[in-house]
Amino acid sequence: MVVALAADSSMPASGNHFTSPADDFLTQYATFAIGTKNPAKVNAVKESIAQYYPNDISAFDTKIEYSSVKSGVSEQPMGLPVITLGAKNRAKAAWDAASKKPCLAFGIESGLIRLDGGDDPNSCTSQNLSSSGWFDLCVVSCYDGQQHFLGTSCGFELPPNIMRFLVESLKKQGLTSFEEDDKDKKRVTEVVDLSQACYRARITNKSNLGENEGLVGILTEGRLTRLSYTKQAVTTALIGVRPTFKGSFSQEAREKADEN
Repeated sequence: MVVALAADSSMPASGNHFTSPADDFLTQYATFAIGTKNPAKVNAVKESIAQYYPNDISAFDTKIEYSSVKSGVSEQPMGLPVITLGAKNRAKAAWDAASKKPCLAFGIESGLIRLDGGDDPNSCTSQNLSSSGWFDLCVVSCYDGQQHFLGTSCGFELPPNIMRFLVESLKKQGLTSFEEDDKDKKRVTEVVDLSQACYRARITNKSNLGENEGLVGILTEGRLTRLSYTKQAVTTALIGVRPTFKGSFSQEAREKADEN
């Protein structure tokens, strides 16, 4: 038996979403500022923004800028509050550095969380690492100069061997806190992040895995890549920016919704 499946695309077809004045909400911004130079993250923002334009984004008087900015958190964030703080800090720094206003800035931060909330790697034991329980998650903040609009990607569980290597590496460094502004616990040591842990654990021969297909690309054998994973977070963050988030649906959109 042959089962035919429709192609899954992160770029919606014109017939699958509303095209209305509300979709022009991004034209008000003179600049889109991205707080990173990571190619996968930059392209994720570009492609996510392009979904809202009926023609090529170059047809609009907008400018995309990107620069390296400080996250204010560890190179390997642990826990949703820390990841979110890193995304917000990057978005705010990118907005501050933008050459033109009004500006919509994007801060992108990936990190590790546990669904049970136990985000302290120092409490990890060989027993609770046997099934990992740690999930990689991307958080994006869209900042317009006044408000942060947040979105996340899907999360995926890390294989126990990778997480065990990462946690043990962090413990050896003496890192007891992942808040860089916690001066009493900060350690000046070599930082090991997820990409480096995968490289040292011989999961990949790429030391900059985060700038390529990402660990999710390896684990899914290319079915989901770092680019598409990051686009999920950018697209969901843009929900809060849209007028429809505040109930400002166009008449055309309401009529189409009634028809369906």
